Amino acid sequence: MIAYIVNSGGVTVFFNGNPIRMESSHRQYGELLKALADSDEEKVNEILSFEDSVEFENLHPVLVEKLKQIKKQGFSCAGLKNFLERLSQNPSAASIAELYDFLSYKSLPITEDGHFIAYKGVKEDYYSICGNDKTKVLKGVVKNGHILNDIGAEIEVARNQVDDVRENECSFGLHVGSFDYANRFGERTLAVKVDPKDVVSVPKDYNFQKMRVCRYVVLSEVAAEKKQAVTTPDGKKILSEWEETLERVSEFVHKDFSFREILTALNLTEQKLIIALNELGIDWTLDDGEYYIL
Repeated sequence: MIAYIVNSGGVTVFFNGNPIRMESSHRQYGELLKALADSDEEKVNEILSFEDSVEFENLHPVLVEKLKQIKKQGFSCAGLKNFLERLSQNPSAASIAELYDFLSYKSLPITEDGHFIAYKGVKEDYYSICGNDKTKVLKGVVKNGHILNDIGAEIEVARNQVDDVRENECSFGLHVGSFDYANRFGERTLAVKVDPKDVVSVPKDYNFQKMRVCRYVVLSEVAAEKKQAVTTPDGKKILSEWEETLERVSEFVHKDFSFREILTALNLTEQKLIIALNELGIDWTLDDGEYYIL
């Protein structure tokens, strides 16, 4: 018999004499709940003993923390592996070293295809705040030296048009930054996708919160920074199996499906549906051996 406690946001399993906590955002959360409900000790052991087979040697401390975050949230390490491969294509050793300073400020997400998410503050009309009519823009719409940052736009300048001297705090090149930095300066804040090979320099001012790059892709306008360790290639949240289940349960409840109808539609156990309803804050009752959603 496996002892465990389910509460808001996760489950604590007493595994091999030690309490192990798994958050509901973990990608194997739903699978673990099923194994616990089925008293499948072998499956529980498999899930809680999981270690990604990808080996990382001589990893920079910043990326060690990123690896821990990725594993804690239950994601594959493939995105980090892709990131390292793309980083190795950066022609400047100094740029690579400076990128670690930027990534150490906040836990910026890595995309599944090995890029990372940064942010950019722009004017109300989506044009860049600062302009330089001498910069050779290879991709992007330019007006009076200012670049238009439409959603989906790919912006690129020649790498030699970006200042690679980090001691020059305000200088030429494409600028991106942390959410805190970008949100402070722009009328609009955009999430942008950056290839690590396109990083040129990270100035020392603002606690390494901004960087100069030669290329980025505008993903979306955002009101808050992205917290997930890994995102889809287009910067969207990757839903765990449990998060997908919660979305489906909520959808069916709002369509006035009964408890039994939801069980059948989603192939859930009673216990798993009850946990989902509790986490969603949806009231239910048990009357004469039958569950009802209130």
